[in-house]
Amino acid sequence: MENVDGNISCGIAIPQVFTEDAIDLDLIRKFASRAEDLGYDSLWVQERIIGTADSLEPLNLLSYLAASTKSIRLGTAVIIATTRNPFLLAKELCTIDNLSKGRLTLGIALGGRIATYPLLGAPREKRVRHFIEFLSVIKSLWTSGNASHHGEF
Repeated sequence: MENVDGNISCGIAIPQVFTEDAIDLDLIRKFASRAEDLGYDSLWVQERIIGTADSLEPLNLLSYLAASTKSIRLGTAVIIATTRNPFLLAKELCTIDNLSKGRLTLGIALGGRIATYPLLGAPREKRVRHFIEFLSVIKSLWTSGNASHHGEF
């Protein structure tokens, strides 16, 4: 994809999972700064809820990156929507977008590990319907001055 200058857009994943070493915020800050200096268009985080390695939560990490960078876009690749509360997620994303002065790009998905859904309060059945309803709640919160929702979930 070309950016406004006619150049190819290129993003990079930020260090977020630490398998052997302790979480290193200085490394993350320097990595983000260097990526911005080199002309990368975006920094990306992922959602990794359950795992054996230390992993930073993506939205909190984006808040840190918003304060640590100036102009590079910040993106989620991806947030697992069905394991989150849509009202809280909408607020968190708006906060990050404001902290970064409009630099947030949202990637959101259904998620593939069905076994983890109940652990996080999401339904195992009707996953797609739950996801669609989730998206409609977030859209309503972001586009309506007086949002309301009545749904199955």
